Formats: sequence, C-alpha cells, structure tokens
Amino acid sequence: MSHSPVTSLEEESAAARQQRQGYPWLRFEPQLEQEYRSETLRQLLPQVRLNLLLGVLLIAAFTLMNVFLLASSENGPYYWMTLAVIAPLLLAVVAVTYLPGAERLY
Repeated sequence: MSHSPVTSLEEESAAARQQRQGYPWLRFEPQLEQEYRSETLRQLLPQVRLNLLLGVLLIAAFTLMNVFLLASSENGPYYWMTLAVIAPLLLAVVAVTYLPGAERLY
C-alpha cells in the first residue's frame, strides 16, 4: 500500500509552497524566511560560542605573554585594561548567546 505524496494546500510546508510558487525577485514568504533563520541560528550558534571563547583565550594568552615578556611599565595599564575590560566583555557576549529570546540581537 503506497501513501500519496499529495497534500492539501493547508498542510503544505512553507518550503513546499515557496517551491511551487517559484522565486520571483528572490523574495520568500515570511514563514519560510523565519524557518531558515531559526535553523541557521540553531546550526551556527555552537560555532559562534566556541569562536567567542577562543577569542577570550587568545586575548588573555597574548596579554599575559606581553605582561611577562615585555614587562615595560608604560604599557602595563594597557595590558591590564585588556584583561579587565575586553575579555569580560567577550565573556558577556558568550553569556548572551545562552539567553532565551536573544537571537533577535544577532
């Protein structure tokens, strides 16, 4: 017994509807665009988080390396400002990626 792939227009997915209608001017119906954005965000968010964390680690590593290898007193405040401001700022951005509903910020 075979199932018919034909569905009513009410049951049709946004992607199937768009496929049937074509792509005039590359405009997509809002539901399909929202589905695309949600799925893309779901797939990319772990990579974004990892990259932000790697950024924090690299900033901290290079700053600490500069502090210990290039220990000049005139650049000291700059190095500590980097650790005290930029690294926590990036960590805050990572934290925002875990907030529900924050995807509108992206």
